[in-house]
Amino acid sequence: MSLSLGKLRGLQSASSPDSVFTILAIDHGASFLQTMRPDAPKTVTHEEAVTAKLAVIKALAPYASAVLLDAVYGLGPAIATGALPGNVGLLVAVEDGDYATVGQQGQLLAHWSVAKIKRLGASAVKLFFHYNPDDADTQDDFVRAVVADCQRYDLPLFAEPIVYSHRTADKRRLVIESARRIGQCGVDVLKLEFPVDVQQEKEESVWASACRELSAATPTPWVLLSAGVDFETFARQLSIACQAGASGYVAGRAIWQEAVTLGGEARSQFLQQVAIPCMQRLTHIAQTHARTWIDYYPQETAWSEEWHIHYDA
Repeated sequence: MSLSLGKLRGLQSASSPDSVFTILAIDHGASFLQTMRPDAPKTVTHEEAVTAKLAVIKALAPYASAVLLDAVYGLGPAIATGALPGNVGLLVAVEDGDYATVGQQGQLLAHWSVAKIKRLGASAVKLFFHYNPDDADTQDDFVRAVVADCQRYDLPLFAEPIVYSHRTADKRRLVIESARRIGQCGVDVLKLEFPVDVQQEKEESVWASACRELSAATPTPWVLLSAGVDFETFARQLSIACQAGASGYVAGRAIWQEAVTLGGEARSQFLQQVAIPCMQRLTHIAQTHARTWIDYYPQETAWSEEWHIHYDA
């Protein structure tokens, strides 16, 4: 499978020099306000949310291959203030949705688009949506529409299906079948949950088996999301996932969750003394064990002098 030059360049800029993804996620919306002030999320002001996000981005972005940001709180200020360094990749969320909106039909953020994400210089687009592989035709159509926009603007698409079901609790089957179906829609990278409920299944041999099955089912590279689990659990999951074929991680709350509940010097100390070492540890795991994304997208080696004439993004 080959990539257009724009998509290839986007994945190069979003990954480490050894072609694995070590991405900081701080694109959270309503869940971010809930994390900041669990007892009264609606009292968090826009300014408070922006300030917290900028603190996290400024501290942690230099240790990431890319940062995943939202349009409402993080994106504009992170670029304008320089909190996001120019040599760090940029993923931008295009959807209007959150983890709490289980079963909601996917939709784009109002007044936001792949075209705008392209214009501001992003490396890639991220699309989050809830997904039930047993009843997903309309969601598939939604994903394909965004795939078409990303093809038009020559940006890679990271697709994030978060599974749910009204009939079964078989997370392994749901995650793997979702990855299989969404991978066939033309997305470029899958951003996936760990395919085992680790609260119910404690055997790491089962975790590894599920991750190998997931890798065999995905036609694209896949990265592991942290899904709000504690850091030590996520580090164990990431090690197993990467050894089984994952191409890195996109991690958020497992790294910075406590920091945004703090203020002032306490927030700064947590980011410097706890969160940065966490990022470094996750990156070491990924760089040691992950499968490179270029395994899925071998690069063209033969170029004619007229390639630019025929290039059509």
